[in-house]
Amino acid sequence: MNWGTFWSAASAIAALGVLIITVIYAWLTYRLAKAAESQIWQSSRASVIASVVTNQGGQLFLLHIENLGSSPAESLRVHIDRPLHTQFSQIKPIIDAPLFKNGVSSFPARHSVKFALGVSFNWLNKATDRKLHPTTFNITVEYETFGRKIVDTFPIDMESLYSLSTIDKDYLEEFGRTFPDKFERSIRDITRSIQEAAEPAPRVPRKRSWPEWFSQGVWAKHRWD
Repeated sequence: MNWGTFWSAASAIAALGVLIITVIYAWLTYRLAKAAESQIWQSSRASVIASVVTNQGGQLFLLHIENLGSSPAESLRVHIDRPLHTQFSQIKPIIDAPLFKNGVSSFPARHSVKFALGVSFNWLNKATDRKLHPTTFNITVEYETFGRKIVDTFPIDMESLYSLSTIDKDYLEEFGRTFPDKFERSIRDITRSIQEAAEPAPRVPRKRSWPEWFSQGVWAKHRWD
């Protein structure tokens, strides 16, 4: 056996192993660094969302724009892919609002704005003009955060959103079930109070004075013959 050749081969294999381990270590370090960088960016970035919500009781539809992130959203622009109008006494296009028309140079973190669209019952009515008051549309938000441009699109389905808002409707249904009994009980309590107030108060025997006691013959009844 040629020991020189053996040791040369062994040295080459060992060097190759060290190289492989070094490459793997460098790759893992890079991945960990990128993951840490992404985690830091996600926790500190702006995050703007768009949705349609109902107020308490579900009477009104509200268009809700909110920055859930920890940093301001720079150069915010909001676009709606269909004509969307408010449904009150004056029908106005929602895009006339400054946020939609001009955008915002800086939308603060943990900040939100709401735009009243209309009464939910009227909006979902089959006779409603869907060209002005659609039930489905897309809202796209564009903004920058830490030098990165973000574009997110949020599909809106107002009928589905309204059907999912069960908390307010459950509250109203519970109120409808319990109100008659509570109302009747309250009326009974009020009636009883009025009747008690109308009844004459029971007479309390008045304590007689000593002169009255003697004048009524009490002394005569007990005097000696």
